[in-house]
Amino acid sequence: MACMADTVTSDTIDQVADEVGAGNSVVAVLELFGIAPMEFYRALDKYPEACSRYERARQARAEGLVEEIITIADCENDSQKARNRIDARKWYAGKMMPGKYGERIELNVTGQVDLRAAMADATLRLRPVSDQHQVTDAEYAVLPAPTQPGASDKTSDAPENPPKKQGSIFD
Repeated sequence: MACMADTVTSDTIDQVADEVGAGNSVVAVLELFGIAPMEFYRALDKYPEACSRYERARQARAEGLVEEIITIADCENDSQKARNRIDARKWYAGKMMPGKYGERIELNVTGQVDLRAAMADATLRLRPVSDQHQVTDAEYAVLPAPTQPGASDKTSDAPENPPKKQGSIFD
């Protein structure tokens, strides 16, 4: 079997590109011309200038599908059918031209942060240890348990009148 890639010329690629740019699917156009998809893509490798024209035609097709979205939204009576048609066109345009219609969000941050200045500001806000008051004495009290044993509490070991203590923690 002879390799058909030699029969796919730059002019043939231009004709396919014209049809694709007009809105036709590449698969349908290749079938119309009798070209196998792999033969076509091998020919694109062989003719880089034709490859760029074909790529522009694919972008034109994506742009045409995006333009159809408004017509579909305005004219289609069945809302579910309209939603499906619109979503299919948005998906296709996003795949064909991801930089323009894709859902990818790119976040490029440029700039510098001087952490030394931020650390110096934070250090100034701190009080030195010498400025802090020392705790020399404290008082404490032992409070009674929150619940006393009774009819509903049979397992508590809390004394009926717990002792109350007061004094310094240093006693």
